[in-house]
Amino acid sequence: MEERRGFPFRDSVSSIIARGEAALEAGDPVAAGNWFVHAFRLGSGVARVHLEQIAPVLERLLDDPREGAGASALLGGIHLISETQYERALALFRQAAESGAPDGMRGLGFMLAEGVGTPANRAEANGWFRRGAELGDGYCAYNIALAARDGLGMRRNAKDFLAYLHQAADYGIPEACALLADQYNSRDEEEDAFRWYLVAAQGGHVAAMWVVAARYEAGLGAAEDRVRTDPAQIIARVGNFTERERAIEVWMYLADKAGWQVSRVPDGSLDTDAGDCGVVEVEGLRYRIRLTPRVRTTLVDDAGGRVSKRPVFSHAAWAEPVLETDGFVPYLGG
Repeated sequence: MEERRGFPFRDSVSSIIARGEAALEAGDPVAAGNWFVHAFRLGSGVARVHLEQIAPVLERLLDDPREGAGASALLGGIHLISETQYERALALFRQAAESGAPDGMRGLGFMLAEGVGTPANRAEANGWFRRGAELGDGYCAYNIALAARDGLGMRRNAKDFLAYLHQAADYGIPEACALLADQYNSRDEEEDAFRWYLVAAQGGHVAAMWVVAARYEAGLGAAEDRVRTDPAQIIARVGNFTERERAIEVWMYLADKAGWQVSRVPDGSLDTDAGDCGVVEVEGLRYRIRLTPRVRTTLVDDAGGRVSKRPVFSHAAWAEPVLETDGFVPYLGG
């Protein structure tokens, strides 16, 4: 599985951030920033802080003959992620793209395709996506595949769609892997479909994760695996008076007992009104742990001197997959 200009296949958010911090300590802010962008895409607030901190360093590298193109593309990506200075981001992406940096081609193509900070120009966007794909950028390959499939700024072309989709999937792009799996599934080629759904799921594609779980359970395209309970099916019956921190600890304990490697994501945003306890990472995929009325129990009431029983819902900790959106993939680091 190719990883260069693709996706950090099977890497956890914490390991991606660690790679970025190591690159920063080694004096390579461009490489560090690209790792942080990957982590940001997977939901890391810590990565966003790192990106904001290295932006001034990248400014000083823009005229460097060796690092300038990469720094321009990364700084443009930081502006795009922050939803600030779109015109500056566009100029930085164009500078990087014209210098031959695939990351710049990807970012420029995205802004042109979606009309961000500039009038939309799908035809020009496709030209940059195509050039980036030819230079080995998996995200560019995925974006031009979508354009060929849907006729966005070009004529529909099934041959190009499949060729670029395979290229993007070979680089581990989760969206491309899931879409390629769909193509195999539509032809009832179960084993190939499952193989690509699995790669997509391991890259954090939530819809593919649900498909993989269902197919493991049913044995479609893979040997049946009932040894481990799917994390989404793990219920921690903690009762109505348990605090959130204790609830997530109990859920993580049960997940560990089920055979999963589980870790906390310390920077997950919480919606306490929805019962959020925190975010965990389970072998490369992320789940939001909630504490809400979830399981059936019996309430015994002796009011009035007469014992009565009635069914009620009791609180439990449970896992909800952290979803991502599909579509054109913007700048995501090199």
